[in-house]
Amino acid sequence: MLTITTDTLPPGYELIEVLGMIETTSRIEISDKGLIRNLTERGRNEHQEAYNEFINGAMQLRGKDQMPGNLAYGVRVSTTTAQFGTTVYLLMTYCGTVARVKAPAS
Repeated sequence: MLTITTDTLPPGYELIEVLGMIETTSRIEISDKGLIRNLTERGRNEHQEAYNEFINGAMQLRGKDQMPGNLAYGVRVSTTTAQFGTTVYLLMTYCGTVARVKAPAS
């Protein structure tokens, strides 16, 4: 899925159908996780997981012909922090419009 932050389509792309808006909020722990969790989650990229959650949600939207969208545009990202007890989280919200577009001929 093509993901862009602009509100207009790239040159050559043709809008087929707007499928709706998608918004996801992911919680990323940013406080000290401790030695054992640091070792077990060494290769984990929670920011990529948040983005993947947004894309997976966008792919669930279907058009009239039950085809999924292939473009998320007008994508915005906002962040805030929240503390629950001794744990601090980064809350990352993705929001955008999902559509089906026809790509330009190569």
